[in-house]
Amino acid sequence: MNGAKVTAVERATKLQYTATTNDAGYYAISFIQGGNYDITVEQTGFGKVTTTGIPVAVNQSVRTDFNLKVGATTDTVTVLSASTPPALNR
Repeated sequence: MNGAKVTAVERATKLQYTATTNDAGYYAISFIQGGNYDITVEQTGFGKVTTTGIPVAVNQSVRTDFNLKVGATTDTVTVLSASTPPALNR
């Protein structure tokens, strides 16, 4: 979906980064600081979707996919990110 607004907000510092999706629906936010992010996608004619708690490490790419549903711009869907279980020690 072309032209959707993507906003990433770091949970602790509230630093905010924005991007816009291209014709294929992809987006990229470059030079983002490491931390845990809430990512929101908005597009006219669709409900807003937010995924929370996305961990971003320095110098790493993170992929977060969204499915927008037709609806009013006042509709909001929030998805909680599941944290990775700790590694087992042997």
